[in-house]
Amino acid sequence: MAYHFAFKAEAALLVLRYKYSSDIKDLDKALPLLKESVRWYKELTALTKGTYLYANSMQTGARKIPLTGQGGKYKNWHDVLPVFEKELSVFQHKIDSLKEVKPGAAQQVVLLKNAGVKLAADSRYYTIDSLAQPFTDTSFAVKSFAGELKGLKGLKTSFKQQIANGTQISFTNQRPVKILVGFLKPQKAAFTVDTTYLKQPELETNATANEYGQADTKIANAMIIPGMPQLHVHTYEFKPGNNTLKLAKGVALILGFVDGDSPLRIYDAGLYESGNRKQVDWLFE
Repeated sequence: MAYHFAFKAEAALLVLRYKYSSDIKDLDKALPLLKESVRWYKELTALTKGTYLYANSMQTGARKIPLTGQGGKYKNWHDVLPVFEKELSVFQHKIDSLKEVKPGAAQQVVLLKNAGVKLAADSRYYTIDSLAQPFTDTSFAVKSFAGELKGLKGLKTSFKQQIANGTQISFTNQRPVKILVGFLKPQKAAFTVDTTYLKQPELETNATANEYGQADTKIANAMIIPGMPQLHVHTYEFKPGNNTLKLAKGVALILGFVDGDSPLRIYDAGLYESGNRKQVDWLFE
């Protein structure tokens, strides 16, 4: 256990360094340390699996680190291993995504252009800009946003209906398009269930989470809407024809339609209501 935490702490220091350096080499150095941390934890589980039924001290909601034991969860060392393995897998995937960004691209802001699609006649829209209101039944308004989103024509949705019934949008397009969807990620206690906001696509628990190319975060922390959680942009790709976007129950933003070949750089816009311009939590989420 000591080796597990020691290597993880070293990896965390390098990730923190990346927060200020923006040098991906720091993340490259952190990756093998995190792998070594997981390796030592695997050894711990191999040594203890089958030697006891549970640890009384772990079965409490008062424990928060590394995870809560409330509800009888994570009462053995091996119960926690999949969590650490997932953390490692996500981190490695985010590093690979960052490496796809060409040098110098982070300094360029290219406005995305609205694609031509035909929607239902009663559809209601908003244009992404300061004070824009993306919902038909709330007063939540956009305060700031990633530059390339400016001017996109988003689709207004009902906050309450999204929670109750999910979201379904049928449309017709003559050319391939991408739909930009903003997923809102609230800060909450580890492994508690959120019933308001739509969960981001996650391949680890949903085999169809990349059916439309939507699994990866394209722009992290892309918009500030006071009173709402951090917003991360994902894209859903559709071929020409009659199509339908179906989202499960939960609040999300439909930010707009763009051409299928529109360039969309992968990066962290670093927009936080608190004013913190650069965070690293998204590398593990």
